[in-house]
Amino acid sequence: MNNKAMMDDFFDFIFTVFAAFFILLFLWLYVSSSQKNNEGATNIVVQRTEEVTGLINSQRIILENNNQIDIDDLQSETSEKRDLEEEFNN
Repeated sequence: MNNKAMMDDFFDFIFTVFAAFFILLFLWLYVSSSQKNNEGATNIVVQRTEEVTGLINSQRIILENNNQIDIDDLQSETSEKRDLEEEFNN
């Protein structure tokens, strides 16, 4: 085999190694950033769910004690939470 063919095969090998390295690097960065974004979104959903659960439980306790729920207070609490969510989303 002549030297030109050997050099050509060597450069093809080096090119393949570099291409595979950068493709794997790109895929790793993409998956890593997607995981961080999904983790943040999951934390937001969990926090909202805990807030709503707390609100429901507080109203349930009021009803179990045979007290009436003050609709104005309930509406103000939910509207405040909605306003906070809108500010966070924007």
